[in-house]
Amino acid sequence: MDKSSVPHETDEPEKAENPGIRACFSASLNCFIEHVLVSCYTSTCSNIERELTSANLYSFFSLIRARSHRTLLSVCVNLG
Repeated sequence: MDKSSVPHETDEPEKAENPGIRACFSASLNCFIEHVLVSCYTSTCSNIERELTSANLYSFFSLIRARSHRTLLSVCVNLG
């Protein structure tokens, strides 16, 4: 149980939320994408579609998180 190899919710509140967001994102990917695409702006959607087309989900996740961290949290909460 080496705690140094697995950074946990000890640094900042924002970092503490990340594991939950990633879990929600992984478990509800299709529904999550649908919610985001329905509610996002056209310019953001273009970037999202480009990321999805390149199959770079890490970059896609980073883009969403950078643009709408609070929206991401509320979507995950609503998906329950």
